[in-house]
Amino acid sequence: MAEPPNPPGRTDSSMSDSIVAQRVHMEKVVIPPDPSLMGRRQRAEAGHKRAVAANERVKFVGMLKDELTRKLAKYDWSRTGNLNPEELAAFLRDNTSSREPTPEEVNWVLRKTKLSGGTFYQAEDESSTRDKAKAEQPAGPSSPDAISKDELYAALDIWNNYQKVQPMLDQVFSKYDTNESGMLEADQLKKVLAELDQHAKEPTDEEVQFIVQSVDGAVDGIESTGGVNKTELIGAISLWYTHVDATVQVASGNATSCCTIS
Repeated sequence: MAEPPNPPGRTDSSMSDSIVAQRVHMEKVVIPPDPSLMGRRQRAEAGHKRAVAANERVKFVGMLKDELTRKLAKYDWSRTGNLNPEELAAFLRDNTSSREPTPEEVNWVLRKTKLSGGTFYQAEDESSTRDKAKAEQPAGPSSPDAISKDELYAALDIWNNYQKVQPMLDQVFSKYDTNESGMLEADQLKKVLAELDQHAKEPTDEEVQFIVQSVDGAVDGIESTGGVNKTELIGAISLWYTHVDATVQVASGNATSCCTIS
């Protein structure tokens, strides 16, 4: 399905910028101390600050929902009330000053969003939800293969975090994926793990095989390949560090970690 009139490759990071600004503002709100430790005047001031903070929270959530509603309408070309993988790819591309995500990356973001629970903000009280339900356009039915309005922010956050580590992932694959298969096979992954944590012993073949089996195809919709692809490498490294830290703590009570690729 063709995109609506938007120049391809046009970058619009206004959503990320506005939400970051709003979050910075929210972080400046001072949480007052425990009222039981204060006098009458202090309790009154603390109550006022709590009311102001609660009002700021309501305004922030409202602004976020409005922004997400606009974004959903812009990219929901199929008019289902959700974003399918193709629409999600365009949404991630245009709102992160980034490249076009690959189908594998889109699927990974979608699945990770579902696993995270999806929503950024807390559920509102029932009365507020009922009052607004009449005015808001109903979202499409929840689908395991699409992103709803309430899940858009979480999907964007997951993609942004992935982009932060992608240079390291690209560097690892450039150095160790010598046969350019697009995945790290067991012997290649073994070299990666050995270099990442030079203070630990080299992983055994059994440990490497365990890690491969644990992350290969672990996310629904990503096919098992017998190796570790880029989106799976993050989990493989995390699993290895968890194993190393546990081993070192048992031996000495201290764990030392480093994460560099030279």
